[in-house]
This record gives sequence, C-alpha cells and structure tokens, in this order.
Amino acid sequence: MSAGLPLEPSADELARLAEEAVRRVVQHIASLPAQAADGTEGAAALARALVEREPPEEGTAAGPLLDLLFERAVPASFNNAGPGFMAYIPGGGQPYAAVGDFIAAGVNRYTGVFAPAPALVQLETNVVRWFARAIGYPATAGGFLASGGSLANFSAVVAASARGRSSPASPRRASARSPQAPTSACASTRSSVSSRKTGPGA
Repeated sequence: MSAGLPLEPSADELARLAEEAVRRVVQHIASLPAQAADGTEGAAALARALVEREPPEEGTAAGPLLDLLFERAVPASFNNAGPGFMAYIPGGGQPYAAVGDFIAAGVNRYTGVFAPAPALVQLETNVVRWFARAIGYPATAGGFLASGGSLANFSAVVAASARGRSSPASPRRASARSPQAPTSACASTRSSVSSRKTGPGA
C-alpha cells in the first residue's frame, strides 16, 4: 500500500471510510424502486475497460473507488433487489443482513466451533433450531447458517451422502436433478463424488 493508505487505518480514518460507504449504500437502497431492472446494456464493454493485467503499484483513495462501484459498476447489472426484477430466484438484499455481515466481518471472530466464541455460536445455534422447528425437523436436527446457496447446496449434498454411507440398507446412491437445477447443485454433486474417491480409504 502507498503512504497514507495503511492496511491498519486509524479509528478516525476507518470511521470516515465506513460513513462514506454507508452513505452510498443507503442512497442506493433508497433509489431501488427508480432503478432499471436490467442495467447490463453496455456492461460488457465497461467490464473490458476495467481489465487490469497487473496489480497497481500504488493504492487509490476510497472516494474514486466508491465512485467507480456505485456510479458505474453497480448500475451495470441486474437490479435483482428492485421491485421490477422478477426473472429468477436471487431475491432482494436485506439491509439488516448487510449490517450483520459488516459487523461479522469487522469483529472477525471464529465461529466454526464453540470454544473460541461460545456466545456467538449459541446465537447461531438458536436461529438454526428455530428454523428446524419451523419446518418440522426433530429436536436432534442441527446445521449452520451458510453464506449463500452454493455452500448450502454443497453442505446438503455432503450430509445426504454421509447419511447414505452410514446406512447399510443403501449400498448404492444416485443423484437426480431437473434441467432447471442451479449450477451450484451440479457442482456440489461432482465435488462430493470426487471427495469420496480421493478421501480417506480411497
């Protein structure tokens, strides 16, 4: 990073950066109803113009980068969070979830197991149990909050595969999906099969 753009900003510098980013995000969300559902006309040319073969030698101030994102790159896309977008599954972003992601990334606590952050893991466990009860799963059901559909699909395929391997009544397993299945579901199945071939005992 260049002088004046430290990897570890001061409290004041971080506050200014966060305030500027939040201001633009709030403006973006407030303007969603007026935005076009499809802003991709000319977006491929913009993408090609943004190609950088080598990383820059110097850092760039936050203002121009935020301008690039919110004034050029973000508008040149599908507005799947707006009321006019009805094409397929990706739903509108939840502002509360965005704030939650910001807090989680900012405090950067490890919640993969209970011991490093017991209270945070318990909060996640509460939500998982609420979901399990809402859809009729038994009290013994467990899980985790995935970052998105791809990881959720992968974890579901792996869980089903593990359940099949533990059942002597199911010596053979098969995967069935419709032509409309998302790419992540197909990739998850292939990855699960590959891991079984290359894992312990393969």
